[in-house]
Amino acid sequence: MHGFRHGGSLCALVGLVCVVGCAAAWAQTTTQEGLAGAVEQLSGLAEKLETEGRLDPYGRMRVALAARFMDYFKEDAEKHPDTLGAYAARDLARIVAEESGRLKAIENGRAAPVDSPRRVASELPRIVREHLAQKVQWSDGRQEDRPVFLFGFGHDTHVQNDIELLAQMGINYCQAQLWWPGIVPAEGQWNQAWIDNMRRSIGRAGELGVLTDVIVSPHYMPGWAFEANPRWRIQLGGFLGWPINDPKPRALMAGWIERAVRELADTKAFWSACLINEPSFFFWTADPDTKRLWRSFLISRHGTVEKLNERWGTEYKDWSETSVYSNPNEDNYIDPPGSYDWMRFNDERIASFIEWLGERVHAAAPDKLTHAKLLTRSFRPYDVMQGIDPELIQRTADLAGTDDGAGPSYFLFKSIAAKPLVNSEHHFLGDGSTNDQPQGKVRRDLWLAALYGLDASIAWIWGRDSREYFVGNWSYRPGPTEEYLRTGLDLMRLMPEIVALREAPVRATILYSRTSVLRDSDHADLLTRTASALLEMNIPFGIVTEQMLSAGQVQKRHPSASVLILPGVAHLPQDAMDALPWVQRAGKSLITIGPDFAKFDAYHHPRKDVSISPLNVADPNAPAFTDRLRNALQQREVTSPIRFVDPETQKNLSGVIVRTAPIKRGHSTFSKREKVECPLFLATAVNVTDQPVRGVWTDHEGTVLTFEDQLNLQPGEPVTAVRLAERGVIFGLLAGSPWAVSSGE
Repeated sequence: MHGFRHGGSLCALVGLVCVVGCAAAWAQTTTQEGLAGAVEQLSGLAEKLETEGRLDPYGRMRVALAARFMDYFKEDAEKHPDTLGAYAARDLARIVAEESGRLKAIENGRAAPVDSPRRVASELPRIVREHLAQKVQWSDGRQEDRPVFLFGFGHDTHVQNDIELLAQMGINYCQAQLWWPGIVPAEGQWNQAWIDNMRRSIGRAGELGVLTDVIVSPHYMPGWAFEANPRWRIQLGGFLGWPINDPKPRALMAGWIERAVRELADTKAFWSACLINEPSFFFWTADPDTKRLWRSFLISRHGTVEKLNERWGTEYKDWSETSVYSNPNEDNYIDPPGSYDWMRFNDERIASFIEWLGERVHAAAPDKLTHAKLLTRSFRPYDVMQGIDPELIQRTADLAGTDDGAGPSYFLFKSIAAKPLVNSEHHFLGDGSTNDQPQGKVRRDLWLAALYGLDASIAWIWGRDSREYFVGNWSYRPGPTEEYLRTGLDLMRLMPEIVALREAPVRATILYSRTSVLRDSDHADLLTRTASALLEMNIPFGIVTEQMLSAGQVQKRHPSASVLILPGVAHLPQDAMDALPWVQRAGKSLITIGPDFAKFDAYHHPRKDVSISPLNVADPNAPAFTDRLRNALQQREVTSPIRFVDPETQKNLSGVIVRTAPIKRGHSTFSKREKVECPLFLATAVNVTDQPVRGVWTDHEGTVLTFEDQLNLQPGEPVTAVRLAERGVIFGLLAGSPWAVSSGE
């Protein structure tokens, strides 16, 4: 197809302005008239290349984006001249100038188009290990089965109205909602027109290669149901406002879900179902079933009141004396003796409810993949009292689900679920915000999310209407929108490599302890700092939980890991404590961080004897924490074969996340290399700071390696020193020196 590149260097995609005078052209296009003329010229050039078969998916995306945002810009220049209008003018001028330069270079034969595959619309993604895969098609008609990345926007009418445009810009995933009050406007009524419209919208998106995630969340019970049953109107926290264990509202909910889902079930592009939106439960005293269920849980867990008193330090004479805990909040959270049991009770109760929701969907549509859209309720005492344990919830769902930006929660959710991870409300931009967005931030965050384990992203939110929180979203911001779409196309093209980087053998594991989150203020912070240090050191790691430890699953889940790190774990349940010697017998060394390791059990009883003696990294708050941890790992022979270091100090660059993996011939970046005389590695580095850095890649002996960037540099220019811009991302190939490959072209 006219020399399309599948895996060559992508100088055409970032910093592409390689023609003389582009800065002047950029400056001349910042007026409305200048922008309109530049967009028209760009569209004409793109149309010419399209007829010649030389316009690639990136060009189609940028040209379509420029045309649409030119219309938006006229409005924003009047309504938000000093904020959104000014940002749009700047970013749109840059995008048009860059793409004009790139397409002219393609026209003149000085650059080649860059291809990115599309999903074959007649097939659906399937789960392969912990990622998604399906058949895709390249621009030359060639098809292959490979890992895929799903990306797009939410939600509902705004996306449906723009689905042709968004599909042209490359998206392959979107979101719609089964709106209970709209579908069942009154008792005994059924709005079939609503369902029929959803069927048409999902079907049309599917024809364009776009899958749909359907929200079936229970939090919008119709008003007529509350009018008929006033006692149902309670507030459990967040969006949920009815007694979830009462059989009558459950029956109403089940009937609605199963009928609605069944009527959509044969719509093939209805691929996934979101079971619940941002669950959080903390107003437990409002629920009339709580006392009964709580006492039943205590009897099952402790057996006798005497055993309960021994663990809690109480003097109850009968189960009837046990009371429901007060509703915790962030201001007056207290830590009573039974808080560990209260946490586990809420965890099991909510996981059971969400499992029931999944059963309702599967009763109507067994082939639809389910997930729960979970906020990060994992790292503060107030959080873990809300009943949102991602391990229990995601155990029964088909996909792991989140509603988070990035960070340790992605590693946590991916590690414990061992399933593809979906973020169906991916927040990059603040709702209603008119603040500027730093260039490169969206691209960095989406790339990191994929590297951390994300397989599908639905960005919140696309469209314009009168609601205040719509202001400043994607449809106001051409720069961030282009970054999101460009990175999505990159991930579709390079997902086999991303999967290879994610599947590099795990060398270390970190314990995530909900018990320690509940009682130890340092645990969450030290876990995050440990994960960041391992990322900077290029040491692949996984996160394990107390339940995995107690069940003997650590070795099974991560057989290649030789170290278990326990950061700030002063409280540990006894069954998890008893499992640690078995971890050691399996060949894993223990490294603790901070003082008082396992000093208390789950009920805050001091342990008289800690029989194991792990290696301790003391003074975790010292500036040299990363060096101390590296030394401890080296004592256990856990090192990285590849490092990205400061060329002067030879130390890891702080704030730069690194991941490498040996390359395989199946990877698209290998496709043009028929002869390789030096070992090749995939490598990526991401600058999470707002300052540029300079680094070199070295092997374990300190030998500098040659790097060929696949995203940002000119083709065929292997280098030894790399400049990584603020919020910058690089990805490419590493080899020993001299660089010895044949292009095979």
